[in-house]
Amino acid sequence: MILVSKITSKYQVSIPKALADRLGVRPGDDLEWSVAGDEFRVRPAHVAKPLSVEERLKRFDEAMKRVAARQKKTI
Repeated sequence: MILVSKITSKYQVSIPKALADRLGVRPGDDLEWSVAGDEFRVRPAHVAKPLSVEERLKRFDEAMKRVAARQKKTI
């Protein structure tokens, strides 16, 4: 999806509603800006940093234990 915005004379940028809805940002939310090569990257500041593989696996294992416990209760 490619959408276009303009930069105002005050260097302000509007976020297209479709993108704002997709990312769950609302007026007043903070955004995190970064530069990657010759591109800007913008993301909601409330988005957590990506988890390590170890942390993702740990969370997955914990979730599977909860699922197994619930299944035992229904049997």
